[in-house]
Parts: sequence; structure tokens; C-alpha cells
Amino acid sequence: MELEQYLCEVFKEKINIKKIDNLDCFPQYLLNFFDFYQCILRNEKYLLLFLKSNKIIIDRIKKQFIQIESITKCKAVLVVNNVRRETRNNMIAHNIPFIDLNKQIYLPTVYLLLDDTIKFNNSSVDKFTPSAQLIFISLMYQDHTEVNSAELQKKLHLTAMTISRGLRDLHSLKLLNEKGFNTKKTYQIINKKDFWQIGKVYLINPVFKKFHVEHINKFNDLLYSNESALANLTMMNPPSKEIYAIDKKNNFFLRKEQIFDAEIAENLNCYTIELWKYNPLLLSKDGKNVDKYSLYAQLKDCHDERIEIELEELIER
Repeated sequence: MELEQYLCEVFKEKINIKKIDNLDCFPQYLLNFFDFYQCILRNEKYLLLFLKSNKIIIDRIKKQFIQIESITKCKAVLVVNNVRRETRNNMIAHNIPFIDLNKQIYLPTVYLLLDDTIKFNNSSVDKFTPSAQLIFISLMYQDHTEVNSAELQKKLHLTAMTISRGLRDLHSLKLLNEKGFNTKKTYQIINKKDFWQIGKVYLINPVFKKFHVEHINKFNDLLYSNESALANLTMMNPPSKEIYAIDKKNNFFLRKEQIFDAEIAENLNCYTIELWKYNPLLLSKDGKNVDKYSLYAQLKDCHDERIEIELEELIER
């Protein structure tokens, strides 16, 4: 096996890679994604997961690794072949161990072998601020590469200073190319596919707080959110209780309503109201549901496979 020979050369020891024949402990959907092998590296057992397709969806793989490692109590390693630089950066950002047959190894506790030509992001930005996320998602919907600050300011109801700060953050994350200097500085969006793949790592959950109320007739500007929005936008079944989003600045509506805690609301015919960190109406495409990228930011850490699949298909449209 090519990988076996490669690892022997790197680790300077004999390494045997064996296919796992007994796969009864794994759910079928995991078997659809991976071929399972195992080996010993530095006296520790590893599962080598060969991806059956060329499609690397970081969030899904991360969740699958957690499940696989909880079943086997072994460390999982993704085996790939000649992946793109942005994908490698994303896997490293998410701490996903991998071996690339194109001579790349990322095993944080054991070994690192990375091509010197790969440039990793040194930005101090860990996550988007709400305003930076608002700008990022707005640019995702833009059909041209030029970034117009005045247009963003008007569309998103943000100050010139907030727009400037948000664009600097996106530029520091290598999401925007910069031209000119000082007051004549302009930005351009990088390749849209890379823009999303890199940027989605920094998305925050837009929900500030959740409340449960019995009536919603006094609320203005409500949008379907969370699983309610996902059901409207995909083939997913709706949740038992409707979920809505509203800008947190409109929380004065809640003062007029009796609020129930989650446990009591479970037994009542209640609605869930989410207060958002930014105004979801500014990004909504139909005026009824929150936008699909904010919806992704909400649900990306969900461990429900049905939601993951529908969410991925929605994003790819």
C-alpha cells in the first residue's frame, strides 16, 4: 500500500496498515462515508479513515470523528489525496488530524509535515463580531467582487467606522484582497467558494437569547428561524413548536408578554422567540425566513444527521 510505504519512510519504523473487517459497531451512514483501516504509530493505535468521495465537508467530518472516537476509543485520522490549500488550512483550524498522500501530515500530538508553500492565517480574529458576520453574509449574496463600503453602510444600517473595522477583519482573514492606500483603499472578494469555506469557520451563533411566549400577535418583523426556517426552506419536517427570530433591539415587545421558562413551555402551546445579535431582516431573502447562511451559523454544531444533510444541501443551492 502506498500509504504504508510513505509512513514507514517518514517515521523510520515498520508500520502495518490493516483493513478493519468487523464494522458492526459503526452506523451505516459512517460506512457510506469511509473505508476503515488501522495502524500503530509511536505505540498508539490510530484509525485511518479513507474518504469514499472527494467532497470534504469540514463540519460534518469533525462531528463524525467525535462519534467514531467515542465508539472505538482510538484517535481518528483522515486520509486524503492532494487536497487544496484552503481545505488543509480549514482542517488544521478545526484540529482534524489528516494524512495527505501528496506528502502532508498533520498529527498534532505526534508529527507535523507541512509544505512550506502553504500560508496559514496569522490573524488575531478568532470569531466574527456580529457586524463583521453581517458584512460577510451580505457579501456572500453579492454577485460581483468589488466591495462598496457606502453601499454596505446603507444596506446594513451600520456606521462608516463599523464597516471599515469589519472589512479590516475580513481582510486580515484573507477573505478580501486590498488595493490602494489610506482613503483610496478598496477591497475585492476572493474566489466565492474559498470566501465561504474560509469564512464559515469564524461564524458565530447569531442568537443572543431565547424566550417562550404564548402569543406573537404583538410582535413586528418576525422571521421563521432555526428548525422552523429549515423546514420552510428544505424537505425537513417542522418542529412541534414554531421558532421565530427578531432583532434584539426590538425586545421591548417582550415586556408586554408573559414569558415562560423552557420546562413549562414544553407543556404549553408556546412559541420560541430568538433575540438576534444583528437584525435578521437585513439578510432575509424572502421576508419570511432568516437567510440560509445565518441559519447555517445557528445549526452548524447540531449533532442531528438529518439537519446536517438538509443544511448542507441548502447551502449548496
